[in-house]
Amino acid sequence: MSRCFAKENHLLKPGAVCCSALKVNKCSMNCRFFKTKQQIKTDIAKVYKRIKSLSVTQQNYISDMYYHGKRPWLEQEGAGI
Repeated sequence: MSRCFAKENHLLKPGAVCCSALKVNKCSMNCRFFKTKQQIKTDIAKVYKRIKSLSVTQQNYISDMYYHGKRPWLEQEGAGI
């Protein structure tokens, strides 16, 4: 059985789980947002590939707006995401 990337143990309720992606106190395999860690890695690699295809101006805007000035799509080139 695959485990969702966002499934976490609840900090205040021992034995309970919660969803860190949706910020709810339950996690279900039927969730429309369910993804394995491998699916997330693949999705991020696709996003980074798309961002790298954009102009430098557009990359700078995305970097400043969403990544606090960092450019992880360039840093991951040799990491084999």
